Amino acid sequence: MSERDQVRQALRAQVMMQIYGELMKKSSEVCFNHCVQRPTSAFTPKDFGCLGRCTDRYTEAFTVVADAFAKKAEDPSDDAFAMAGLSNEEDFS
Repeated sequence: MSERDQVRQALRAQVMMQIYGELMKKSSEVCFNHCVQRPTSAFTPKDFGCLGRCTDRYTEAFTVVADAFAKKAEDPSDDAFAMAGLSNEEDFS
Protein backbone atom coordinates (compact mmCIF):
# COMPACT_ATOMS: atom_id res chain seq x y z
CA MET A 1 0.00 0.00 0.00
CA SER A 2 1.43 3.36 -0.99
CA GLU A 3 1.86 6.23 1.42
CA ARG A 4 -0.91 8.11 -0.36
CA ASP A 5 -3.30 5.16 0.11
CA GLN A 6 -2.35 4.99 3.79
CA VAL A 7 -3.15 8.70 4.18
CA ARG A 8 -6.49 8.23 2.44
CA GLN A 9 -7.32 5.22 4.61
CA ALA A 10 -6.38 7.12 7.78
CA LEU A 11 -8.50 10.09 6.67
CA ARG A 12 -11.49 7.86 6.02
CA ALA A 13 -11.07 6.21 9.42
CA GLN A 14 -10.98 9.61 11.13
CA VAL A 15 -14.10 10.72 9.30
CA MET A 16 -15.93 7.55 10.31
CA MET A 17 -14.90 8.03 13.96
CA GLN A 18 -16.22 11.60 13.88
CA ILE A 19 -19.47 10.45 12.32
CA TYR A 20 -19.82 7.69 14.91
CA GLY A 21 -19.13 10.13 17.75
CA GLU A 22 -21.77 12.51 16.44
CA LEU A 23 -24.21 9.63 16.08
CA MET A 24 -23.70 8.60 19.69
CA LYS A 25 -24.06 12.16 20.91
CA LYS A 26 -27.21 12.79 18.88
CA SER A 27 -28.82 9.44 19.65
CA SER A 28 -28.22 9.91 23.38
CA GLU A 29 -29.83 13.35 23.27
CA VAL A 30 -32.78 12.35 21.09
CA CYS A 31 -33.47 9.09 22.90
CA PHE A 32 -33.23 10.66 26.35
CA ASN A 33 -35.60 13.47 25.37
CA HIS A 34 -38.01 10.99 23.79
CA CYS A 35 -37.95 8.29 26.45
CA VAL A 36 -37.49 10.08 29.77
CA GLN A 37 -40.58 12.18 30.29
CA ARG A 38 -39.93 13.13 33.91
CA PRO A 39 -36.30 12.82 35.00
CA THR A 40 -35.97 11.32 38.46
CA SER A 41 -33.09 9.95 40.50
CA ALA A 42 -33.38 6.55 38.73
CA PHE A 43 -34.58 5.17 35.42
CA THR A 44 -37.75 3.11 35.42
CA PRO A 45 -38.00 -0.22 33.58
CA LYS A 46 -40.12 1.62 30.98
CA ASP A 47 -37.31 4.18 30.51
CA PHE A 48 -34.71 1.41 30.05
CA GLY A 49 -36.89 -0.39 27.50
CA CYS A 50 -37.55 2.76 25.50
CA LEU A 51 -33.90 3.85 25.59
CA GLY A 52 -32.79 0.40 24.42
CA ARG A 53 -35.23 0.34 21.51
CA CYS A 54 -34.43 3.91 20.53
CA THR A 55 -30.67 3.40 20.51
CA ASP A 56 -31.13 0.13 18.60
CA ARG A 57 -33.01 2.04 15.85
CA TYR A 58 -30.27 4.68 15.71
CA THR A 59 -27.62 1.97 15.50
CA GLU A 60 -29.49 0.22 12.68
CA ALA A 61 -29.84 3.49 10.80
CA PHE A 62 -26.16 4.26 11.32
CA THR A 63 -25.21 0.85 9.94
CA VAL A 64 -27.22 1.47 6.77
CA VAL A 65 -25.67 4.91 6.31
CA ALA A 66 -22.15 3.66 7.10
CA ASP A 67 -22.50 0.81 4.58
CA ALA A 68 -23.65 3.27 1.91
CA PHE A 69 -20.77 5.60 2.79
CA ALA A 70 -18.26 2.74 2.61
CA LYS A 71 -19.51 1.70 -0.83
CA LYS A 72 -19.31 5.29 -2.02
CA ALA A 73 -15.82 5.69 -0.55
CA GLU A 74 -14.63 2.58 -2.41
CA ASP A 75 -15.69 4.10 -5.73
CA PRO A 76 -12.49 5.57 -7.25
CA SER A 77 -14.54 8.08 -9.26
CA ASP A 78 -15.95 9.48 -6.00
CA ASP A 79 -12.71 10.31 -4.20
CA ALA A 80 -12.93 12.22 -0.91
CA PHE A 81 -9.88 14.22 -1.98
CA ALA A 82 -11.61 15.27 -5.20
CA MET A 83 -14.70 16.33 -3.24
CA ALA A 84 -12.44 18.41 -1.01
CA GLY A 85 -10.99 20.14 -4.07
CA LEU A 86 -7.60 18.37 -3.89
CA SER A 87 -5.98 16.82 -6.89
CA ASN A 88 -5.16 13.11 -6.81
CA GLU A 89 -1.72 14.08 -8.12
CA GLU A 90 -0.82 16.37 -5.21
CA ASP A 91 2.14 15.29 -3.14
CA PHE A 92 1.39 15.15 0.60
CA SER A 93 5.04 14.72 1.58
